[in-house]
Amino acid sequence: MASVRQYFDDPRLAGLDLSDSWLRGFVFEDGLAIRLFCDFHLTRDHPEWQPFDETEFWACYWRGSIVFRGCKDVILKTGSVFPRTTDHFDCDTMDTFEIHDALVKVETGSLKFEIHTIDFVVELEEVIK
Repeated sequence: MASVRQYFDDPRLAGLDLSDSWLRGFVFEDGLAIRLFCDFHLTRDHPEWQPFDETEFWACYWRGSIVFRGCKDVILKTGSVFPRTTDHFDCDTMDTFEIHDALVKVETGSLKFEIHTIDFVVELEEVIK
């Protein structure tokens, strides 16, 4: 039987609340990779968590990305006409992030990815203030 893990069970995603993290776009990169650009909600358990201005935000957010390497295939589905660029495209929050035996499923309100690799890394760039 195939195993399925939720994001909160994977140590690479520890301290991230992906259900309240925003997908801002994506790009295919050299070396059979795809990068998902995100605004991550960090929990207090994350080593980069910082106190935040409660008048502006209700949580600690960092801009960053998830890089999937060694992709064998990427299947992308959308419920509407897909634009030429994802600039200003409403990708929405991540409703699903499941790690299967040989692939990762990522779903938002408008996009569904099936990424055929489990080799990924999270990269944080800067705190959103």
